[in-house]
Amino acid sequence: MRIIDVFREIDVIVAVGSIDGLLTTSGVLHNAESHVKIVFCKPQQVGTLDPIIWGSNLRILFINLAVSSGREVTTEDFLLRIIEAGHKIKGVLDEHNRKAWQRVFKAVGLSFNSLLIKPVSQNKSHIKSSGRLLLELAGKEMDSYTRELCEDADKADHGNFNTHFGGLVNKAIKSDIKNNKRRVYLAKHFAFNRDPDEQILGWIKEYDTIVAHHQKIIESRSDLGDKIVQIDLRGEKIDRTTLKVYLLTELGYKVLLIQEASHSHFICRQNLKLDMRTILKENNIDASNYVSRFSAKVGILDKKTVIDAVRYYLILQYGLE
Repeated sequence: MRIIDVFREIDVIVAVGSIDGLLTTSGVLHNAESHVKIVFCKPQQVGTLDPIIWGSNLRILFINLAVSSGREVTTEDFLLRIIEAGHKIKGVLDEHNRKAWQRVFKAVGLSFNSLLIKPVSQNKSHIKSSGRLLLELAGKEMDSYTRELCEDADKADHGNFNTHFGGLVNKAIKSDIKNNKRRVYLAKHFAFNRDPDEQILGWIKEYDTIVAHHQKIIESRSDLGDKIVQIDLRGEKIDRTTLKVYLLTELGYKVLLIQEASHSHFICRQNLKLDMRTILKENNIDASNYVSRFSAKVGILDKKTVIDAVRYYLILQYGLE
């Protein structure tokens, strides 16, 4: 069976709401039946979903949905609820970690090999996005519209929003980043419409207002020395990605500290010889909420300790600025 034909057998799409996930969902919808239900959700939030309310005996496709990192049981429980509801998973269009999906399928007694669309592992492949995965699987079967959606999805996953669909969707969603109903509207609209409607243009206008406010935030930044910069976003509505790229790339800072109402968020340039996991561990700071090699959210009381530790490592690696 052709991959494109599989989409005509899908009833529910569960997807991550990144630009990559959203545009890839639009590409699938372009080739699916009109009744398909869309559910946007982060991997760690699948525990909040109730597959029973979707209906009965439905066919499901996951898009850009990774296994919940550090808590695979969250994904396993979700799969069990899908089984109990009588649904069937037809495919996992995900580029994150194939072995993790194999483990959770085995844990709940599902056949991984029976999937019509299988995930891949981006650390062992040139495929780094769900859009690119769909291009690789079904590129020769696609029409030009689906191909453009997937190409823009792939570019967005690499931080490039200078594309037709990527630019529009990025602006339309950033003014209300947590609104999954908006994501559903955008995915359905761009599945068949190249240009935005009045509703979407209104959302884009909201985003333009936010971007105009960025200059004020940039001008009020605090240079902490040694290429560490702090911005205060308490009560502010902004586009974090745009600000992050500007401060770390255009202005050349190595570490960005975003001060929020409840925590301090450290973000490092990804070419640094710096590991936030190690820094937090060595300073006995709880990193269970959010931490990766280049990013960490810590309590406000721990902020100074982390700043001092980051500064020490920067000086150790790069000398005094």
